[in-house]
Amino acid sequence: MTIAACYLASDGIVLGADSTSTVFVSTPGEQGGTTHHFNFGQKVFELGKRGSNVGVVLWGLGSLGNKSYRTLLAEIADEADKNKLTTIDDVADLASSMFWKCYTDAFSNIIEHARELNEKGDKRNSDEEEELALLWQNLSGGFCIAGRWNTERLLKAFEITFHPLLTSAPNPKELVLGKPKFWGCPNFDRAPYIRDRPKLVFQDFRQQQMDWDKRRFV
Repeated sequence: MTIAACYLASDGIVLGADSTSTVFVSTPGEQGGTTHHFNFGQKVFELGKRGSNVGVVLWGLGSLGNKSYRTLLAEIADEADKNKLTTIDDVADLASSMFWKCYTDAFSNIIEHARELNEKGDKRNSDEEEELALLWQNLSGGFCIAGRWNTERLLKAFEITFHPLLTSAPNPKELVLGKPKFWGCPNFDRAPYIRDRPKLVFQDFRQQQMDWDKRRFV
C-alpha cells in the first residue's frame, strides 16, 4: 500500500511517503503476470534545478510505461522554465496537463477498456466487476506539488488526482494552510472478497479510495 502526506505551514512545507512500490509485471507471451513489491521506491522528488523550492510527492500508479517519474518531472521543470512561468499555480496546471498526456498515451488501450466496462453499468457480470475494480485501483493515484516557484514568496500546495474514468486532465486542488493532508492506495487480498461480493467490488473500491482521501491525523 502507499501513504503520502503534505503539511502546509506559513513558513515551510512537509512532504512524506513510504518507500514501498507495487508493480505488476506481465509474463512474456502470456495474458497474466505477477505482482512485485519493492521496498526502495522513491516517491518524494525535487522539481526544478538543484536547490529548488518545490517538491513533489507521488502515490498510486507505480510507473508511466517507458517514462520514469523522474524524467517526467524534469521535463515539466524544463517546460516551466521555457515558458517563463512565475507562480506555482501555473506550474501545477502545467504538471497536470503534461502528466495527463503521458498517462493517456501510455495506457490508452487499458483506459478505453475501463471506460467501456464502466458504461455497462448494472449489465456487468462478476468477472467484469472484478476487472473494472482492478483497473480502477491499478490505474489511479495522484501527486502533490508544494512550495514556491521562481521569485514568488507565498508557499502553496496543490493535489492532482487521477483515475481511468476521467475524460480530461484533472484540475489541481489547492490545499488549506495548517491542515495536514493524507492520500493512499490500499491493496487488498481480493480473491475471497470478490468471490463473495462480486457486484459491490467496484463501488467499494471507489469508496475506499474516497475514505483514504478524507483521512487526517488527529
